[in-house]
Amino acid sequence: MLSGLPAAHRWDEESVGGCGVGMWYEILPGFGLMAICLTIPGLSTIYIHRWTTGGKEKRTARLPYHWSLLERDRRVSDCKTYYKSKGLENID
Repeated sequence: MLSGLPAAHRWDEESVGGCGVGMWYEILPGFGLMAICLTIPGLSTIYIHRWTTGGKEKRTARLPYHWSLLERDRRVSDCKTYYKSKGLENID
């Protein structure tokens, strides 16, 4: 069947030096391993950060408007912290 094609167009073991070409799905285990190895540092950073800060993400105020929102939340909360605000029932 392939005997009519020149040697440059044949994809058998003889034309590639006897090492075999392989199938496309043979790359999947290596690709999966690389994906897992690249995902582990990012996910572990997230969980370590949550564990060290007690589950709360730090809110940053880079703009004056954000700072005013933090101050509003601090005023509304009973314990004077911005991350424990109660809601509308505390507003006078």
